[in-house]
Amino acid sequence: MHATRAVHGHEAHLLQILQQTSYQPPCSCGRWTIVVQRATSRPHLCLSTHARRNEYHLVMHASLLIRKSPMFEPVCRRTTRWHLGGAWLIASLLGGCAQTSAPVAATPGEGEPPLRARGQEPAWSLQLSGDQLQWQVGGQTFTAQMRPQPSASGARLAGMHEGKIIEVWTKARVCRDSMSGMPHPYEVLVRLDERRYAGCGGEPAALLQGEWQISALAGGLPADARLTLQFDARGRVSGRAGCNRYTSSYTLSGEGLRIGPGAATRMACAPALMDVESRYLRQLEAVQRFDIADDGTLQLIGAEGQRIVARRP
Repeated sequence: MHATRAVHGHEAHLLQILQQTSYQPPCSCGRWTIVVQRATSRPHLCLSTHARRNEYHLVMHASLLIRKSPMFEPVCRRTTRWHLGGAWLIASLLGGCAQTSAPVAATPGEGEPPLRARGQEPAWSLQLSGDQLQWQVGGQTFTAQMRPQPSASGARLAGMHEGKIIEVWTKARVCRDSMSGMPHPYEVLVRLDERRYAGCGGEPAALLQGEWQISALAGGLPADARLTLQFDARGRVSGRAGCNRYTSSYTLSGEGLRIGPGAATRMACAPALMDVESRYLRQLEAVQRFDIADDGTLQLIGAEGQRIVARRP
């Protein structure tokens, strides 16, 4: 009788947790990914540790039935009774998740531009707009509703598509496209079922935009020379070239970064400063690509490897 009462207690606990979390996208609790979904007329709860031999499925029906399976099957069609310890374990895990899996900030937030990401081998792409994910790989496209998940680092979203878990991690760290070398502001990792896809996300222009102070120039930079650079969101670049102010346009594409011929004021300064200005403006027009170094400096790189180095003020 004592064992029966214990089982009923666990069932009540599980049912209470299910009522609190029913039919939500996956949530996370430590190493567990938890999915609650409706299949036919019964709620299904699937717990996954991402290790195939340690995945558990639970189906709530007239009574508590638990199945231990070597494979992850989001829809549990056949169930068998399992030992009571499993009920206690799952009840404990869900109790913790119900308290700790509150939504956390993710990228992007509501009202922000969509986050786009892509990767290679195989070629894939995604777009996140609010809580909506559009995913494409191998000629196949689908959409899924995503939900923020707790994450020790960066942002994590999870959702479901045709009974499979899809998770997206984004981390604000410079990521270089494996084919073009173009830097992006986010590292992106996608897990779809048992497959992982790594790539880069965000707009490269976001790394450029804002004000920079030139700290190194091919041919040298006098200590008293003050050169600045500012990229805006409209494709314009401007700043101080040492003596005069200048303005120009820039273009970012899969081919790299190009800065067009610009216009400058016509003040006269000391010959040494005018020489610096002339070299700087020529080197700007010769830029073909850019990078962000580990120390956060902007590297504007020409065809022959010459660099303009800039730091945030």
